[in-house]
Amino acid sequence: MTKKREFFGSLLFRFRRLPGFVRRFKFWILIGLTLLLLLALGPWVGLLGQILSGIGRVLEPVVNNPVGRFIFVNLLLVLVVIVLYRRFKDRGRRLLGALALDRFLGGMMQLSAGRYAKAARLFEKVVRMSKWLNLEAAVDVYPEILGDARIKLALCYREMGEVEKAMKSLELLKVRDLSPSMKRDLAEAKAVVYSLSGELMDETIDREVAGALEHDAGNRRLLRLQRERAARAGDLAVAIQSQKRLIKATPGADKGEERTRLATLHARNALRLYRGGRIEDARAEISRSRASDPRLELPNLLAGDIAAERDSVRAAVKEWARTPSVPALERVSRLLEEGKLDGAGDLEFLVATFPRSGILLVLANHYLSRGKLRHARNCVTKFEDLGLANRHSALTMAEILRAEGDEAGANRLSWKALKGFLGVEGRESL
Repeated sequence: MTKKREFFGSLLFRFRRLPGFVRRFKFWILIGLTLLLLLALGPWVGLLGQILSGIGRVLEPVVNNPVGRFIFVNLLLVLVVIVLYRRFKDRGRRLLGALALDRFLGGMMQLSAGRYAKAARLFEKVVRMSKWLNLEAAVDVYPEILGDARIKLALCYREMGEVEKAMKSLELLKVRDLSPSMKRDLAEAKAVVYSLSGELMDETIDREVAGALEHDAGNRRLLRLQRERAARAGDLAVAIQSQKRLIKATPGADKGEERTRLATLHARNALRLYRGGRIEDARAEISRSRASDPRLELPNLLAGDIAAERDSVRAAVKEWARTPSVPALERVSRLLEEGKLDGAGDLEFLVATFPRSGILLVLANHYLSRGKLRHARNCVTKFEDLGLANRHSALTMAEILRAEGDEAGANRLSWKALKGFLGVEGRESL
């Protein structure tokens, strides 16, 4: 059939390219040949007329009857529809497939722009079209358009807070019809959406996350989800293992931040072990935390606490001095109050170990509580000489003056500290 069409099409093209007078001449030749053909087929034309006449006599009672006419017209319409469908079904399928692909691509653009409601409407149109059309056969360039549309639709629903709709969209997918890459996308989407559901059990969600990681072991999004769920549940061992896998899957430029998170997880685990009395295991976790990121405060505080419990006061001070902070100074102050830093050279060691001015106020309060006012005054004076005078040093000096009997000077400094606290130093009065 195709070759015949090409032959007649070629003849028609050549005929159109002929000059005008030649075309007219050819036209009359064709008319003449047609008339000769009709004369040769005259008996057959008569026979055909008799057949049509017989069919007309048979159909005449039917056409003249209203009921028969209704049935005949409807059958004729059905016949026309069937003929048109068989003639144009491939073209119509391609047209609808192109429309579905256009809606899908539009949804992708809206999704990438963060317009989730508009993207969801476009993906919903693709899903509705799939009820009337086999999109796999209609969209040759991307036969998995329906599966991808349902996954993207679920992601839109998730961003819109409609978790139930997202779950339903994913559950309607037929996994067996998906390619390996699409199965990975589906597993990831289910794990993320299920984690937002308040109705599913934690074991079910964790199983979905673990199953998704079996399809895509280096998926950073899934590894973060597993880490966060394990950390919230207190299963720090699983959280640490997930974070280690995440570091391996992270590009080099971003590894530093992930190592800090690993150090934090080790530090949290060290605190848990320390509170549970497992001191040696806690020390091992402190070492791992410092190896990942030595800047964290918690491992240093814990190491100092362990040293202090073992009566190694100077070792504790060295650990706390790794990250001088308010909690570290409070611990040093407690040792001073308990008299554990009153040995020969302890105070000199303390000042040398803590190269920060805050230790001077800690020492001043320590001396003040012991009645050593001259030493306390020297510490505050040294602190102010460094240009660090603030309301805390003013209050400490006020207490020293009050202990020396200078109530007026103490009240003046207390008032100065109060104004500093309220931020009104530049005003003459409140």
